[in-house]
Amino acid sequence: MEVITIAKAEENRAKILEAAQKIVSEKGVYNSSLRTIAEEAGVSTGTLYYYYKSKDLLLSDLMNYLMNGPQWLSHKIKSNHLSNTEIVDNLMLIFQERIQNSQFAKLYLYLAQEAILGNKELCETINRQIEDWITHIEEVLAELLNIPLGSTTRSLAVTLESISQGLIIQHLLGMSRTDENLILDLIRKSITQYFHVFSAIENTFNEKR
Repeated sequence: MEVITIAKAEENRAKILEAAQKIVSEKGVYNSSLRTIAEEAGVSTGTLYYYYKSKDLLLSDLMNYLMNGPQWLSHKIKSNHLSNTEIVDNLMLIFQERIQNSQFAKLYLYLAQEAILGNKELCETINRQIEDWITHIEEVLAELLNIPLGSTTRSLAVTLESISQGLIIQHLLGMSRTDENLILDLIRKSITQYFHVFSAIENTFNEKR
């Protein structure tokens, strides 16, 4: 019996998730079978079932896999000293990828539809992942603006999440009312402006102490 090392297990899992993203975005959730995903990943169905006992479990993990951008950036900020420009650049890349990556956008909506139609496990996963996404965006904004987590960072993070979801739908329907890059540039400028405002407030407060 083959012994699966940790490295091999991670490699297999990554191949399965990448294959699942491709198949589901092309065929939709209903028409995507675990067998087809296994064939695309280049693994046996037995290997796939070793990691995922059902399609729902695979879809849940796929959502985790696709929404880890803000978490990655939050961890990177904590472990490395990044300039404010680097933080904003990375944040904008995450938004751009989420909005303009058609594969991700289609998959996100397919999974959301499944959740709305009654897949409670998937619904809970999506809600949890969106909440995690918002939380990590909050952490990034708090670091960037040099303010504690609170109503301001929460409101900003929720606003950014709402904008990205709206742009995802418009992008898929081909009904964008303006250049998405202009919107992303506006978001960048807004975040930068917030940074300057809070920096000025902090400097004024420090001078008075």
